[in-house]
Amino acid sequence: MLEHIEWEDFRTGINKVDCVACMGAGARLPKLIQFFSEMLILDKIKYIADNNPAKQGTVVHLKERNLTVCSVSSLRAVLQPGTVIIITPLICDEIVFQLENIREFSQLSMYSYTQLIGSYHEHIAINKKVPKTFKLSERMLIPKTIHYCWFGKKPIPDQYKKWMESWQKHCPDYKIVEWNENNYDITKNKYIKQAYAKKMWAFVTDYARLDILYQNGGVYLDTDVELVRNLDELLFQKGFVGFETDKYIASGLGIGAVAGNNMIKGMLDIYSDRSFLDETGEMDLTTCPVIQTEYLLRQGLQLNGEYQILKGELTVLPEKVLTGKGDMTRPVKLAPYTFAIHHYSGSWLKQSL
Repeated sequence: MLEHIEWEDFRTGINKVDCVACMGAGARLPKLIQFFSEMLILDKIKYIADNNPAKQGTVVHLKERNLTVCSVSSLRAVLQPGTVIIITPLICDEIVFQLENIREFSQLSMYSYTQLIGSYHEHIAINKKVPKTFKLSERMLIPKTIHYCWFGKKPIPDQYKKWMESWQKHCPDYKIVEWNENNYDITKNKYIKQAYAKKMWAFVTDYARLDILYQNGGVYLDTDVELVRNLDELLFQKGFVGFETDKYIASGLGIGAVAGNNMIKGMLDIYSDRSFLDETGEMDLTTCPVIQTEYLLRQGLQLNGEYQILKGELTVLPEKVLTGKGDMTRPVKLAPYTFAIHHYSGSWLKQSL
């Protein structure tokens, strides 16, 4: 029963609907309300239901209106034909199973808020402006080398090997270099040494990829990145990185630079005085998009998801340039200028288990 829909189709269709019922009054409901308010469709929400008796009877404020949270059985009694059901929790399988076994819900359109917000962000991302060419120099500056990291000494899974085969397919004249314990010093500083001891390979790589690029130049790709076209056009500049969303850049999508790039050095220096473990031994699980975005904000980055160049050293590319897959609902949707698909496989998490 759970339907998937493009944002444009939902936005057009919801204008013809008189009633929206939200299923779930938890922590994500305020986000849905805010989103509907921004889309000027907040008036469509007429009912809010929740399975938790503690939530039932509580009041939710929707600008000038107050709605009392009801039970599913109460919602069932007042349903109107054509009502749209939106499920707010991130994990919604049990709710879908519950509703699809209730006759009154069987003819209604049902959507996940996660899928809707993901579809909306996809719509925004694919309509970002990009230049006619990404070349900023008359000659190629970044060397034709693809670097990747694989720490932990376990075999690379076959699925990742298939994605990595696309590197050679689209960039046949590039040198491909694996970095691991045999050719990279994992005791270079306290942060990487502590992360390695905890087998947190993703955090080891957060430092290593920057160090490798600063020392050697080239392009770094995570092993769950699949190329869909040749990278040459991106090499005519001093450095590049991409937005993962409007709020964060992510170097794991793909990052390239000349050796000695000042922006790469700045991001690398963040880890000089940083510990992966605090004084109690707890791990600092702050991800690199958070850490590196904060640094780039101090260098003039604008959190708008748009194409921009920072201090002539680092080009920041819109989301769809370096990943053809949304980070929330994982649809693959390529733009004419998309170079890669980041598959968000979580390989590092699995490897550390």
